[in-house]
Amino acid sequence: MNRIFKNWKLFLTESQNDFIELKNKNFKNCWQVDSFLSNNYTKETDLECVGIGTDKIVLRDKTSPDYVIKIEKKDPIKENSAMETVVWKYLKDTPFSKILAPIIPKEGYYHMKYSNKSGNYEDLENALFEISQETGFKFQNLKYWFLSDANRDNIREIDGRTVLIDYDDVWPWVFKNKQNLKDLAK
Repeated sequence: MNRIFKNWKLFLTESQNDFIELKNKNFKNCWQVDSFLSNNYTKETDLECVGIGTDKIVLRDKTSPDYVIKIEKKDPIKENSAMETVVWKYLKDTPFSKILAPIIPKEGYYHMKYSNKSGNYEDLENALFEISQETGFKFQNLKYWFLSDANRDNIREIDGRTVLIDYDDVWPWVFKNKQNLKDLAK
């Protein structure tokens, strides 16, 4: 984990302007991001693009494959695209943490536990049902908020559990239930 932080800090220190440009460019694919990061392959970098969504660029430190770095893209479609850190803040110490990829928030970006192993939607749905039984929240309401964006690209298996790796759409539910979630915290 320390290697990720060191590489990221080195990247930011060596090319703060590149980081600002990375956030301000409208990349269409990972090849463009990787080319930009390595200045058209003339500079070595341990960072590589593993995905570009509608709102975020996802980078992986090649020397530490357990985490990715998520950066909000220029002009994200959703206003809540960076709200995963808020969702994690309120849910990390509750039963909901079982179905969410862990996050380490930083300023302007964040690290998320990574896996390229696909998860199973039914396993996620079953775990959410168990959480509803445990917490008293209605399953259909939880399903609406937590699984509305649960497509195969957003579901992974991490540490033997199926989890969501994209859950910023949950923030309105979290905001509405902040007090109840504090009471659930372990």
